[in-house]
Amino acid sequence: MAVDESDLGDSSATVPPGTLFVAADEPLLVFPSVSVAESHLETIDVENGVYPAAFGPNGEPYRVGIEGNRVVIELTGEPNRPDELRALLVRYLQAVGQSFDEHALTSELAVQVWELDREFWDGRLAKPVPLSCCAAFVLIPGTALYVLITRDWAAIPFVIILSLLFWGVAKLARRRADQLDFRRD
Repeated sequence: MAVDESDLGDSSATVPPGTLFVAADEPLLVFPSVSVAESHLETIDVENGVYPAAFGPNGEPYRVGIEGNRVVIELTGEPNRPDELRALLVRYLQAVGQSFDEHALTSELAVQVWELDREFWDGRLAKPVPLSCCAAFVLIPGTALYVLITRDWAAIPFVIILSLLFWGVAKLARRRADQLDFRRD
């Protein structure tokens, strides 16, 4: 699911309502909204207990579960747990090497973490579709259509090679993206 600009809220020094802080085997996952989190978290990880807790910006506890084959995140209705959220935020800031005021309010730490991850989500929004993907969407179907219309079967190897080439480029790009840390120091 694509991230919508409206999920990010305004640029003021507050955490947008609906932001979700999810405990994981990483220090912390931050999502601009519940719907974005639901689309990014994997059901197998939920089944394996990778996400033991999730909180809103004020420590509102959320349940991360599965319905059918999709992840569902909803408020538990329990009292807010700002101390648990604070512990997650501090662990995250320590893990990414960010300094923070130990006497800061939980809401201030949430803003600091949100600002770090906002850069990540802004970067996701700003990245254009690569030219190679655009070319693949034009060349592969166009060549396949040419083969079907002209019955020039000699072009079939060209379609196969072109498809494999773009598939390989996409795999390499995905591998490279997985190696990058989008969060800045």
